[in-house]
Amino acid sequence: MKEAKIDKSHSQIFLINGWVLLFSFFLFRAVYLTVMSFGYVAPWFFNKYDMAVQIEDYSYFEVILTNVMFAFYWVLYLMNLWWFYKLV
Repeated sequence: MKEAKIDKSHSQIFLINGWVLLFSFFLFRAVYLTVMSFGYVAPWFFNKYDMAVQIEDYSYFEVILTNVMFAFYWVLYLMNLWWFYKLV
């Protein structure tokens, strides 16, 4: 893959914008989602989640749909990490 070379024609605001976007992507997508996912959601989901109790409170379809959405969330999270790796 050919690396982009920075032209001298780009203004300083263009470079500052790029660094701010890189930093904000890292801060919110890589750091914040990791803390929320592994610090709060995953421990609660694996320690306190009882599917039998949930099926009593909600329908079976809603519980299965929640599990499927949770799995897709992890796929999205891994894609975000991959995009950040490619961005850097």
